[in-house]
Amino acid sequence: EDADPAPLLMRSFDVGNLVKFVNLDEELWDACPMPKLSPSLGSAYNIAQIQDEWFQDRSSHWGPLRAVELSHETGTEPPVDWTPAGYDETWVSAEEAEKSKCPICFMVARNALAHECGELFCEDCWVKCQGEDERCPVCRQEGHEVAPAYANRRAIQRLQIVCPNKCGQVLCLSDKEDHLRSKCGHRPIRCPDCDSEVAAGQLAEHQVLCRENWPICELCGQRVKNLAVHMAAQTGDHMLRMVEGLASLREEVKDLRTQNKALQTRLCKDGEPQDFF
Repeated sequence: EDADPAPLLMRSFDVGNLVKFVNLDEELWDACPMPKLSPSLGSAYNIAQIQDEWFQDRSSHWGPLRAVELSHETGTEPPVDWTPAGYDETWVSAEEAEKSKCPICFMVARNALAHECGELFCEDCWVKCQGEDERCPVCRQEGHEVAPAYANRRAIQRLQIVCPNKCGQVLCLSDKEDHLRSKCGHRPIRCPDCDSEVAAGQLAEHQVLCRENWPICELCGQRVKNLAVHMAAQTGDHMLRMVEGLASLREEVKDLRTQNKALQTRLCKDGEPQDFF
């Protein structure tokens, strides 16, 4: 029997489903948001967004959910591992960033490619998209070339972002890697004293508290991380301190002997004990 051309019942779909068109009835497209898809029977699309009875594909075009069905058994994952390739940053100027967004991943284009229709794409997004459909996902034309958009790439690298570590710094996208590696006050580093992880900008304060728990060297009075290592490393200084301390003790003993002799002399003269202190 011929297939029933009546509108299909709308099934349950999720973002990420790969669906294919099984009904091209024009009535299904009434009230469809713009821009609309231009599918052929059996053509497949990944769902990027769902709104009521409509779905949007990765090129930001819309189609009716009543006209499609899942294109493979599970229907939960697209056939290509589609990880967003663009720059996902907190932009100082959202308007400037919007000018360079990839229409596939909806992020600022990374390694931007320019199509003849004027759209910019992430290089990875374009390659993956072409693996599913060789037409441009925006203008839907075949056979047009893309080329590295060098001017756009330079402009994108000059866009200003807010540090993702929330240190408050505003910097160019091109400086992000260096900032996070060596300049960000909120970057995590290891305390050289206790090996715990702290924010770089809080290291000095942390070390003050950390070192209060160190043992005190009885010879030099310093707080040290490892007393055995300290004693081995400071042998010469400690020997000098010990010699100086011994000389001081000898002077004290000499003074005590002098005082003792004076006391004994007084006792002998008076013939009876005296309170001397």
